[in-house]
Amino acid sequence: MKAGDWIMDSQAFTTIATHGGYPFPVSEYAAQIRRWSKCGNLLAAVSQDYMCEPMMLKRTGLTVAEHQRLTIERYDVLLAENTGTYIMPVLQGYTSDEYVSHIQQYGERLGPGAWVGVGSICKRNGNPKAILAVLLTIKAVRPDLLLHGFGLKDNLPGGGSNPRVPPHLRFDGLELQRSPKRAQRERLARSGALHGAGAKRTGRPAPFVRIGLRLASFPVTQPRVHAFLRGDNR
Repeated sequence: MKAGDWIMDSQAFTTIATHGGYPFPVSEYAAQIRRWSKCGNLLAAVSQDYMCEPMMLKRTGLTVAEHQRLTIERYDVLLAENTGTYIMPVLQGYTSDEYVSHIQQYGERLGPGAWVGVGSICKRNGNPKAILAVLLTIKAVRPDLLLHGFGLKDNLPGGGSNPRVPPHLRFDGLELQRSPKRAQRERLARSGALHGAGAKRTGRPAPFVRIGLRLASFPVTQPRVHAFLRGDNR
């Protein structure tokens, strides 16, 4: 199978949950980006951020402010590696005002129309109002940013298939949570191998949706790969 457009994830959540931090230098991740950049069309590599969910703060013993600082520090070091690939910065926080603070901390690093990730929201799929509050806050401060959501369901606020959410408040990209069975049905539907009522129910994902491919055999120092369908909005 020929690789198309894709982005690379840094395995941040798994790494920090397992080790309480990054046990390897940024240069090792940069080497992986250079290696994988020759596979298909690598559009971006996600920076090595620090999540701010309560359980992650408990794991590291640090504060939200410290996680935000470390996220930017590793982003700066990764940029200095000159990988030749766009490095996606990640906004971190837990409350809406913490995301605003992190935007301010990034400063001029986030240029007009920057493509950025929004972290620490995937564990809130059961609380759509909290996710929408984060989206509203970020868009109120920086309406120009192109936002990428990690591990969300596409029928939640910001998702591609939620008709109740105005387009300007939706994520520009999503790494979707899908069950293996549903993911298989969607692949069949896209390939034309599924017909009738089943194909109609499954449908085709919105054109800007990133579909996560979890490669469980990778060691923690390897990236997780996300293939996705690219739409006209990018």
